[in-house]
Amino acid sequence: MEATLREACVRVAAGDGGPFGAAIVKDGKIVAVGHNMVLINIDPTCDAEMTAIAMLR
Repeated sequence: MEATLREACVRVAAGDGGPFGAAIVKDGKIVAVGHNMVLINIDPTCDAEMTAIAMLR
């Protein structure tokens, strides 16, 4: 949870995302972290969860 909060705060401060973060965890380890990019990309599918999934590619 701390990683998602940090990601959200950093992106809000940078002005390129809303206050949302997401992490994907596998075997107890964070493998991807994403943040909301809906506004910057003008794309409603770029929420935090989807950007975290995209980081896995």
